[in-house]
Amino acid sequence: MASATHSSKTHGTHVRMVDLIAGKRDGKEHSKAEIDFIVAGVMDGSVPDYQLSAWLMAVCWRGLTDAEAALYTDVSATHIENGNLVTQPDLHRHVKRNPRGAPSLI
Repeated sequence: MASATHSSKTHGTHVRMVDLIAGKRDGKEHSKAEIDFIVAGVMDGSVPDYQLSAWLMAVCWRGLTDAEAALYTDVSATHIENGNLVTQPDLHRHVKRNPRGAPSLI
């Protein structure tokens, strides 16, 4: 079961998902380490769906900077290139990179 406050040490700094949600809500730009934390948590299932939903809502309202969008894309692609799969057990589907390099449902 996922923790209610997903957290981790990132480059010697304690990172909590709830702080990233509040930061984005308040207009803060995320660092590469913070974006990697979010993507890794989604990929390994340690970020609860309700926290990801709250972060995505904050992104809808505040947006991502061009730098954040580029970092998010790069970090996500790195995880996929390393063979990590995103699974949704309720949907019984997986996301993996297709031969052309784009994410696809399998």
